[in-house]
Amino acid sequence: MSKHQLLVVLIGIVLVIGIYQLPRVVVENEALETAEVLTEQQETPVSHAMEMPEEVAEIAASLREQISNGENPKNSIIFADSLGRLFLKYNEIDSASKYAQKIFEIDSSETARTMAGLLMYGIFEVSSGGGNSAQLGALTRKYLEPVFASTGNPSLKIKIGMTYVGTSNPMQGILMIREVLEEDPNNTEALFNLGFLAIQSGQMEKAVERFEKVIDLEPDNWNAVLYLGITYMELGQVDQAKTKFEYIVNKSNSAVLMEIAQSYLKEIK
Repeated sequence: MSKHQLLVVLIGIVLVIGIYQLPRVVVENEALETAEVLTEQQETPVSHAMEMPEEVAEIAASLREQISNGENPKNSIIFADSLGRLFLKYNEIDSASKYAQKIFEIDSSETARTMAGLLMYGIFEVSSGGGNSAQLGALTRKYLEPVFASTGNPSLKIKIGMTYVGTSNPMQGILMIREVLEEDPNNTEALFNLGFLAIQSGQMEKAVERFEKVIDLEPDNWNAVLYLGITYMELGQVDQAKTKFEYIVNKSNSAVLMEIAQSYLKEIK
């Protein structure tokens, strides 16, 4: 895995923990091109659990006890969600998935289903391209699709679409995200995800267009700024990339994003 590919995986993890009008014929042609490339170029990222500090392990143990002893489902699903996200933060994927499913076992309400689905989507993002990616995507859809059917929430539609991108029919997911953008051309979540997919499929000019629009709408969307810098690097536009990385280093409050930006600045120098 190249440095660029590794950083894309790391940034994907950052996005999770920090838990994104063309004529129809153009939409379909572009989606088809993206889908074909994504189907052909799927690589398994390297993913390792990080050691959980003792004080954090104690918090995890306390949350487990609260879940076991909990008599109030509303409290128990909150504890399960907190524990799942704690495991996700330390990349303990199996444990995080266990507690995402636990949420729905405790309470099958729409609120619990949404909570379980969003946590499972975060796990799916971190594991995207791995051996269990398809299963995690299917579980995400299991929880989120009924909620989307009843609410029409565009953010859920985008997330459901992203889970389809890693399947044998990625075009289904891409078109779902494009439908959101057709209804709301300024939906930054849809723009961002389409930009990310454009990078993965080698459509760098299209990625620049997506990320620039996200930044126009949300100037402090640091993830979009970083991805735009990476895209400029891939296009050989070093000065523009340097400007974006320096902007992150000087203005962002995220230590992780600043470290990644600094690594690219060292590469430029």
